[in-house]
Formats: sequence, structure tokens, C-alpha cells
Amino acid sequence: MLNIQSIVKINLDHTRCVQCGWCLSTCKTRALDHDLENKIYFKDELCIGCHLCIEICPRGAISIFRLNSN
Repeated sequence: MLNIQSIVKINLDHTRCVQCGWCLSTCKTRALDHDLENKIYFKDELCIGCHLCIEICPRGAISIFRLNSN
């Protein structure tokens, strides 16, 4: 069985992120969180690949990229 997390990763562009928190409130698995400085970060191991965070981000700061599966 192919693990989707092994070939698809989330990219969080901190230069575009304004820490609005919309992605945090959307993520059902808490794969997105923030540190003490309110900088949002991503935890790959908790992501289920729903991509709701990508859809809701008003700044387009979250995107996916595919790793080479070969």
C-alpha cells in the first residue's frame, strides 16, 4: 500500500503567511500549529492529505509538492 505522505508534502511559505490562523482552525488533525512567536509550522506525520489548509489560506502561503516516486 502506497503512503500518500511519502510522495506529497505540504510547503508553507513564511514570506506569504500573515499568521491569520485560518489554517490552524481548519486542520482536523492539528498538523499545523504555531510556536511561541506565532510562527506557523507543519507536522508531516499528522497530515491526512485533505488539503483544506491550502483551500482556506487567503495569502496562498500553503501549497503541495510531489516528491519523485521513482
